[in-house]
Amino acid sequence: MATLKDIADQTNVALSTVSRVLNEKPDMHVTEETRRRILETAEALGYRKERQQEKKEQVIGVAYETAGLSIPAFYMAMQAKTYLEELCRQRNIRLVNLSLDRNKKLEPMPLLTGIAAIGQFDTKSAKQLSDCNDNVIFLGDSPDLVEYTSISPDYCMAVDMIQTKFEEREYGRVIYAGIAENEMKAKEGVVYHYWKYMANKRGFAEKFLTCNNRMEMQENLQEYLKGTEEQRTAIFAVDERTAMSIAAAVWGIGKKVPEEVGILTLNCFFTNPGTEPLFSTIDFDICQYVATLLSCLEQQYSLGQKGKKIVLPFGFTDRATI
Repeated sequence: MATLKDIADQTNVALSTVSRVLNEKPDMHVTEETRRRILETAEALGYRKERQQEKKEQVIGVAYETAGLSIPAFYMAMQAKTYLEELCRQRNIRLVNLSLDRNKKLEPMPLLTGIAAIGQFDTKSAKQLSDCNDNVIFLGDSPDLVEYTSISPDYCMAVDMIQTKFEEREYGRVIYAGIAENEMKAKEGVVYHYWKYMANKRGFAEKFLTCNNRMEMQENLQEYLKGTEEQRTAIFAVDERTAMSIAAAVWGIGKKVPEEVGILTLNCFFTNPGTEPLFSTIDFDICQYVATLLSCLEQQYSLGQKGKKIVLPFGFTDRATI
């Protein structure tokens, strides 16, 4: 089916002008010759007006690929799934679940208005989805940022905010804490951005605390903190469960949060609102990500544009632990 972009490309006219002409906008300012060319091209390409397209039921395919995700990432994917289902229910959009099988090709589904891909996809699974329907958007980084549209958190912004908060509160040293077999294993996702960014900063004596399990982390942290009495220490925990282990270790040696040790983490998803403490967080709004996903699917379907990375911001929630 022809799109507005197809018509704009053939007539060498701006996309907004094509839209206004075909939808008979009252504020339209265009010559009669341009209007005639647009209408003739639209008819030749078999274009249907937007108001006619809007009558068509929206049907979105949803694919989930959660194998290999960390526990926090898995939980975020499930929250995104819940928000997507609720938002589609409110907008009368029908969802169709798509199951990927590496040994079986997905059949093309032209009736879909698009596919929402939630989780972690490789090149092969992404190709399976695009063969099924060419309007695919990934929630998170896609395996090909040129070919596909993706909606991702701005991790560079997150680590900048972490650094700024620690500087504002005048911490003398910073510890990164996460569960990993070694430091190289820790250089993934937000940790990679954090690692790279902090390496170029001045003013902090920084330690990376990467262990195989939380018990080992608690023991190592307590040993380290006992020898740093002269300076307040800030700890960036890569996830909330790690932050809870850190808090237990800090209290175990009689230190106070945040007076002596500050704790900051990403996205509080696991704890009940009544849990103490709730940690100060650098976080993002999953509902905003899902709403952006739906808007982009609609836009790509009507305009035929794809292949861009949309980066959404983090925010800061202060719960007095730094």
